[in-house]
Amino acid sequence: RYAKSVEEGRAAGLRSIEDAQRLGFDYFRIAAGGFCASDYDEWRQDPNAWWAAFDQMVKDAAAHNIRLIPSIAWFPYAFPDMANEPLGKLFDPTSASNQLLKQYTRELVSRYKDSPTILFWEVGNEFNNRADQDLTTLGTAQGGDTCNRNKVYTSADNYSSDQLAAF
Repeated sequence: RYAKSVEEGRAAGLRSIEDAQRLGFDYFRIAAGGFCASDYDEWRQDPNAWWAAFDQMVKDAAAHNIRLIPSIAWFPYAFPDMANEPLGKLFDPTSASNQLLKQYTRELVSRYKDSPTILFWEVGNEFNNRADQDLTTLGTAQGGDTCNRNKVYTSADNYSSDQLAAF
């Protein structure tokens, strides 16, 4: 959702699909949602528009014989940020952030579970990168974490490999 409009986003996505086909690729991995919590505003406020845009992307890929590998939660902070919870809560099955991710996953997977365009699903992108780390040593969010609004990490953001495996 980094495009200024749905049309601009579709045009950019279609160029990527056409480039992949031209270069001989028959599948690629995609972020199946937003990066920051605000990127999901349309999903929460106008789910019909959100899913219509996603439907069009899947149709565009199918029309070019490209299969997709959707990464459902590309950036792990998005769902905790939507729920105003620390990152560590994402791995707690009773938390609001975990419930939001489950809701999004159910909607996405149930919508496309029979689509031959979906090669397979990925739950999250590189969630292991921050497991078993003391995120408090990072101080204030930097770089790719900038959508965390100058977030200061606390011990509640930490999570373990065991929590990730159970997730």
